This record gives sequence, C-alpha cells and structure tokens, in this order.
Amino acid sequence: MLEGRTRELAWIGERTHGLHEGGACAVLVRGEAGVGKSALIEAVVAAAGDGVRVLRARGYESDTEIPYAGLLELVTPLLPLRERLPAAQRDALASAFALEPPTPHDRLAVPAGLLGLLARAAERRPLLAVVDDVHWLDDASRDAIMFAARRLVAGGVGMLLAVREGAEGDADLSGVEQLRLQGLERPAALALLRRAAPSLPPGTAEALVSATAGNPLALTELPEALTPAQLTGEAPLADPLPASAAIERAFARQALALPADTRAALLVAATLHRGQLDLLTAALRRLGLPDDVLAPAEQARIVAERGGELSFRHPLLRAAVYQAAASSDRRAAHAALGAVASDPRVRAWHLAHAAAGADETVAAALEEAARDA
Repeated sequence: MLEGRTRELAWIGERTHGLHEGGACAVLVRGEAGVGKSALIEAVVAAAGDGVRVLRARGYESDTEIPYAGLLELVTPLLPLRERLPAAQRDALASAFALEPPTPHDRLAVPAGLLGLLARAAERRPLLAVVDDVHWLDDASRDAIMFAARRLVAGGVGMLLAVREGAEGDADLSGVEQLRLQGLERPAALALLRRAAPSLPPGTAEALVSATAGNPLALTELPEALTPAQLTGEAPLADPLPASAAIERAFARQALALPADTRAALLVAATLHRGQLDLLTAALRRLGLPDDVLAPAEQARIVAERGGELSFRHPLLRAAVYQAAASSDRRAAHAALGAVASDPRVRAWHLAHAAAGADETVAAALEEAARDA
C-alpha cells in the first residue's frame, strides 16, 4: 500500500472497480512536481490486477512539436485492430501515424478512431489507458486523448491521466473527473522523512515537513542538501530552503519562461522571508522595475496576493526560483531589500547576504540590530 494515500487510492478505486462490470471512467490526477502522481497511478494499476489490460504513454518535452507522438505510443499495441474501424477513421489513423502517405481527413476522424480502438480492445477484458505527464503531450495527442476521455460511458474502458499543476499544457483538460493531489499529511510525511534521514531531530523534521508542504520528492532529497549542523539541529534551516537539482528543474521551469523583468521581481519576492507587499514594492521600485512587473507571474499562478502579502503557489517554487538565480542576482535582491527595510534586524540580515565579503555597512547594520534586539 502506498503510504499516506489511502483516501486517494480508495477514491480512484471506486471508479476503476466498475470496469470489470462493463463500466467506464476517466480520472485526471493533477498536482505539483514531486507530489507523487506517478506513484499513485502505479498503485492503482497494481491494485487493478492481471484481469485488466494496461496501455501506457508519457508526454516528453522533446516530443511536444511532433504531432501524434504521444498517441502513437499509447495505441501501438492496438494497431492491428485498426482494420475493424470505419474507413475514414482507419485511414486518418494511418495518415497521422505515418503508416501511409498523408491524406486529408476530418478533424474528428483521429479522436473518433482512438475511441473506436479502445472500445474494440476492451471487448475481451477491461482496458486501462494510463497517460503520465499530459502537460508535455503534443497538442494533437492531447486533444485526441481528452476527446476520448470525455466520451467514455461504458465498455470496460478506463483512463488515468496525470498532469503537473501550473504547467503550460494543463489547460483545456476539463470534462473529466479530477483529483488534486496535495502533499502528504504530517504523519505520513514524517514517516517518509524518517526513512530518508533517520537521525534527523524532531524539530528539524517538523520544520522540513512544513517548509516542503509534505512534498515526497523534497522530503526524500532535501536531507542530502543540509549541512551537518542543520542535520543535527545545531543550525537553523536556510530560508529559502536549498533546492536539489531535481526540485529546481521541476519547479523553476515555469518561472524561467516569464519575461526577464518579471523573473527579476520574482527573485526579490523569493528572497523575502515573508512576502510583505510594502517592502517588496519598495525594493522593486529601487531596482527600477514597474509596479505591474509581477502581473505575468500572477497570471501564470506562480504567485498570488493575499492579505497584504505575496505568496508563492508552493514553498518549493519559491526555493527553486531563489536557487536557480545567479549568486550575483541573489545578492542584488538582498541589497535592494536591505536598503528599504525599516526593521534593523531585517535590514542587517539582507545586507549580510548581499555582501560578497567584509563590509562596513553590514557591520554597522548588525551592530544596530544587536542594540535593538
């Protein structure tokens, strides 16, 4: 049993159970990178048993510009059944998959052909089509797969789809039941963390669970990025947390697609311990950035304003934005915040992180902060 996912497994299981009685289902699992979407789907497939035929496909970033690449991976085992389809669908699939010279065909022919292939493949035993990383499918494959998923009503055919939250390709996936996968709850997250770092002090473990929002990938990888003093609890955790290469790649990708000025502003926001809007706005103006510079990030659901603060969609997104920046850019962000902060302790902290070496201004700020402590 997949730890910490009992409710989610039961919810999907209620829908896939009916496949054996000729029912149908389509479920889209969405969640942040590293939250365990693939692991959850694999657990569902394992629970389905040998009586269910499983087809698999995965979206690949390198294939996003190749029409029908993902769909071909999914239905290759079913291609012999193509001869049982109506001529228009049969010919359209052959053309789409480059099995025959390209010919003009109705836009409906390929998705309808997919639906027909799935129905015929499930005549002897239930069928479960599993598609991971839907956000990286080419447009033609994603459209055909979603067309079929929305129209599964019977016949022992099920679809399990997984998409990364906030990814560019997660749009237009409506019309099927969706399960938003959150981080592990505290007991399961602590259990996973204990397996990854058995000697971690309880206080540090609790802090990591909170800082990662229970993300399984981060809980598994972050202990390796901590210093010996942090692992023993002698030193506090860094803020933001260090991001492993896998976490940085997964979470920073969306931010890297934003305009340069917006990325610079996001770094300043990530540098803040708390996203106080007044302090952030003052720092951005000091850097010469316009007041609406973060609008693209808000539209992309990377950040949102709540109660006078700017918060990242996920704490690991904040960590990844900070980690992905050049050290000189991080120092510039700290310098801007240190220059406008009114709290002596906040000013001293940022100026200390902005300095590349010994600095009289930093020393004076630290002395002032010590007097006010």
